[in-house]
Amino acid sequence: MVHAQLKCFIMCVLIVFPVMFFTGCEKDIEIELKDEGNKSVLYSFIYPDSLFTLHFSKSVGVLSEENYALVKNSFFKLYKNGLYQGKYQFPDDTMAWHWRNFEFEPGDSILLKAIDENRDTAIAQTTIPLIIPVERLDTLSSAYQGADGIAYNVLKCNLTFTDNVYTDDYYQLEIIQERWEVIDGNENYYRQVVDYIKDDPVFYSRSQQGTLMEGIDFKGLFNDELINGRYSLQCLVPDSYYKLYWFDRKIKLTFYLYHHTEEFYRYFRTKLISDYYNGVPIFEPVNVYSNVENGIGLVTGMSFALDSLVFEQEVSP
Repeated sequence: MVHAQLKCFIMCVLIVFPVMFFTGCEKDIEIELKDEGNKSVLYSFIYPDSLFTLHFSKSVGVLSEENYALVKNSFFKLYKNGLYQGKYQFPDDTMAWHWRNFEFEPGDSILLKAIDENRDTAIAQTTIPLIIPVERLDTLSSAYQGADGIAYNVLKCNLTFTDNVYTDDYYQLEIIQERWEVIDGNENYYRQVVDYIKDDPVFYSRSQQGTLMEGIDFKGLFNDELINGRYSLQCLVPDSYYKLYWFDRKIKLTFYLYHHTEEFYRYFRTKLISDYYNGVPIFEPVNVYSNVENGIGLVTGMSFALDSLVFEQEVSP
C-alpha cells in the first residue's frame, strides 16, 4: 500500500513539476521602440568648380514601409565665408536638386541651414580642403603572389605628394579605368573603379582598423598618421586593368587623390563598418557619423588632384 502511494506521488511530481516549470518561467517583456522619423536628412558633397547639389528629405519611423519622406514647403539658406548667399526654395517633388548660383574654391567655409515646413532648422557646416597636388606618378612592372599562391603581373605605382605636417589630414586614393574598344566596327566605352592592391602601410595604420576589421575594404581611405611631409604612396594595379587585348584601342587609368574633411573620414569609415557588420548578431549596431545638427546626414567639402596613365594599341600602317 505504501509502495503504491509512493509510486503515485512520484508520478504526480513528474507530471506537475514540468508544468509548473514552464508556466512559471513565462514573462511578458515590453519593448519600447524609439521612432526616429520626421528628422531632416541632409547630404551634400561640395567640390570646387562644381554645381551645388543638396539632398533634403525627412526620415521615417522604424515601422514605416517607406525609406524616406519628401519635404514640402521647405527652403535652405547658405553662407560662404560668413557671407549670406541667399535663400532658396527646395522642390516639393524630389529628394535632390542642384543650383548653378554658387561658386566654391578650396579653403571656403560653408554654413547650411535647412528649414522644413514646420520651421524646424537643421544646421551643418564644413570647409573645402585645399588641393594636394600629385607631384609624381612612377610605375614599374612587377610580379605579385596572391594569398592563393598564384603569381600574376601587376603595375607597381608610386604616387608622390606633400602633406601639411601642422594639420591632421584625411585622404582617399581612387583609381578609375576607362577602356575604349572596337569590335566588328562598333566602338564601345567602359568605365569602372579599379580594385587595386593596397599594400602601403598607411592603409593599415592602427587607427585605421582593429583586429576585428581585417576584412573591411576602406576603399583607399587613409589619414596622415604615418606621413610627415613628402610621401610616396604605393599601390599595385593588377594587369587585367591595363592589359591591351586585340579589340582594345586605348586604356586610361586616372589616379584621384582626394583631400577629405575629418567629417567625411568619420562618416565613410562608420558607414563601411556598419554595412560590413550588418546582420551579424554578435556585434552591436554601429552608429553612422553625422555632422547635421537637429537632423542626420553629412554636409562636407572635398577636393582632389589627379594624374593619368594611358595605354594605346599600336596601329599597323
